[in-house]
Amino acid sequence: MHKIEQHIKEHWNHLKTATIYVACSGGVDSIVLLTILKRLNYNVHAIHVNYQLREQDSEDDAAFVKQYAQKHGIPFQCKTVNLKY
Repeated sequence: MHKIEQHIKEHWNHLKTATIYVACSGGVDSIVLLTILKRLNYNVHAIHVNYQLREQDSEDDAAFVKQYAQKHGIPFQCKTVNLKY
């Protein structure tokens, strides 16, 4: 077991019955956290906010997180926010 998994099992056990919402950008850090929590059977949901600031890259990030969540049986929600004036 990886050290991160061991740390979560030792210190986050009180969250085992809670729903954990992970703000998931699609970057390595948030995907790894999502993956570990799912592997440890926590009730995890992926949340993504698309701020539309990087044009197609923003759309691609949202699509990636959605696809990843669906593939791994993780509930997914996406909020699109228009910050352009």
